Amino acid sequence: MALQKTMTLVNNFGTTSTLQDCYVVVTSVAGDKSNIIANVGIYEDQTKQRLYKSEEYTFAPDMDGGNFIQQSYLYLKTTESFSGATDC
Repeated sequence: MALQKTMTLVNNFGTTSTLQDCYVVVTSVAGDKSNIIANVGIYEDQTKQRLYKSEEYTFAPDMDGGNFIQQSYLYLKTTESFSGATDC
C-alpha cells in the first residue's frame, strides 16, 4: 500500500520542488497502545529510487482498528499535507 499526491515540498536540504504524483510510503511503525510513530518516505515516483523527504507522524491508534500500518495510511489522509491523496 502507498499514497500518491502532487505536492510542493522542501526537502531535507532546503530545496523546494513540486513533485507530480509523488509516492508516499510508510517505511516503519513503532509504539504502543497510546501512541504510534509512523516514519514516512516521500519518493519522486513509484520506482522509489529517489527519496525526496522523510517525515515522522504520531497518532493514537485504534486497538480494534486493524494493523498499525493500515491505520498509519488512514491517519495520513486526515492530515493537511496528505488530504486528497489517493491509494495506490
